[in-house]
Parts: sequence; structure tokens; C-alpha cells
Amino acid sequence: MTLVLPAIYPVTSSGDACVQEILKGIRHVLNHTEHLVIVTNEIFSDGIEYDPETTRYQQYLGEMNCELAKLADVVVEVVYSIPLVKKGTLEGIVSL
Repeated sequence: MTLVLPAIYPVTSSGDACVQEILKGIRHVLNHTEHLVIVTNEIFSDGIEYDPETTRYQQYLGEMNCELAKLADVVVEVVYSIPLVKKGTLEGIVSL
């Protein structure tokens, strides 16, 4: 997704608008498929203070993660290989 989405839907704007542009592309893909799995990483948990540009990047990722969770039927956090369901259910999706 990281490589394909920008190629299909280039972000023509900069700054705060990039989040909405990326989400627009994800919504488009979502509307054209039955199942969409998005894997992301935790943000802000390493305790390191980054430069302003990296912090802005993290804020964009955090905003996208929140919006993606709103769109999702199921949200799962995996901690040490243990799936913790935050939204929805895994029933009928995977066998554990």
C-alpha cells in the first residue's frame, strides 16, 4: 500500500492536506474491494523526542490511524503476538 497508493493517487498538496489526500485514496480503494487490510505501526511510544519534521510526520500518521480506525470494521492491536481487539470482532475472520 505504501508504494502503490501514492503512485495511483499522487499527493498534489503539502502540509496538513496530505492526510486528507491519502485518506481519499484509501477510501477509493475501500470502495472497490470486499476486504482491505491495513497494517500500521504504533506511534509516539518509543519515548524519543524527534526533530520538528519527524514529529509532524508522526502527527500525520497518528491522525491517519485515527481516521482509519473510524472507517474500519475491525481494529486489532497486536502486543507480543497477542491480538487485542479494539473494535469489532475477529469471529469469522481468522481462526486463533
